[in-house]
Amino acid sequence: MVFCTNCGHKNSENQKFCVNCGAPLRNANASQQTSQDREQTQSQHHDSQHASAQQQHNQGSQQDRARQTTQSSASQSHGAHQQTRQTSHTYRQEPDKRGGSKVWIVISTIIFLAILAALIFGAYKLYDHYTNKSDDHKQSQHASKKDSNKSKSSDSDDSSSDKDKKDDPAENPTDPDAAKVDVFSDEFDHNYMKAASKQGYNGINNGMTREQVEKKLGHPEGEVDGRDHVFKQYHDLAVYYNDDDEVEQVAIAPHNVSKSDYIDKYYDPDDHEGDDLVYDSDTTNNFSIVVTIDGGSVKTIENIDQLDR
Repeated sequence: MVFCTNCGHKNSENQKFCVNCGAPLRNANASQQTSQDREQTQSQHHDSQHASAQQQHNQGSQQDRARQTTQSSASQSHGAHQQTRQTSHTYRQEPDKRGGSKVWIVISTIIFLAILAALIFGAYKLYDHYTNKSDDHKQSQHASKKDSNKSKSSDSDDSSSDKDKKDDPAENPTDPDAAKVDVFSDEFDHNYMKAASKQGYNGINNGMTREQVEKKLGHPEGEVDGRDHVFKQYHDLAVYYNDDDEVEQVAIAPHNVSKSDYIDKYYDPDDHEGDDLVYDSDTTNNFSIVVTIDGGSVKTIENIDQLDR
């Protein structure tokens, strides 16, 4: 805008004359321009001074903030240092307290467990002691009762045995040596091998009862197989009983006599019945000798009725 120097009216910048009074506006424009330049210069100077002051103020503020920041940093650093020292102190102290506490807890636990184990063991030993004592007492009573019964039974058995021995004459035979026969003796050769002994031998004869035989010879040792019968064996004598327990045949049952030894003594037999030996050289003497062989050993020697050959 351009002001008229004459009337002061505002005119546009493109106007050369004032629209109010008609005065020319060129000089006025120049003066106005000069005035505006001066005002602009003053304004710029004022702005410069204001900017400088503002800059100084800002610099002061920045310095204050820097000092505050420095002080704050120092304070924070000091606080952090203090905190670090406190934390370090706490770290050094607290683990010791916690470690000591843990150690005491472990020690206390071990002591408690040891006492508990000792109590349990003591209770077990006490229980075991009384249990074993009770079992021992029961076993002792049972053993005592068993021994008593055994003693009674033994006494009863002994008494019964003594009574049986008194009642059984075979327990005390009167002539046990009658059952001993030496088949290699001359007496046996003459009285049995060469004589008819079909009725008996050494005092044991046909028709005797078993009680009579065993009263003289004692109980039989066992049984032995003969030519036709199973004999009761009384040492070297073999006796065959009939259904009435009477002696029906007497034979010889030697111990430990081999077939070869027998043949060496009495020569080869006159005949054989399988493995058995038959001695019958005289066919008119009414008896024959049959030697039963089993496994190469002499089992029985029988003096029987003469065989038909």
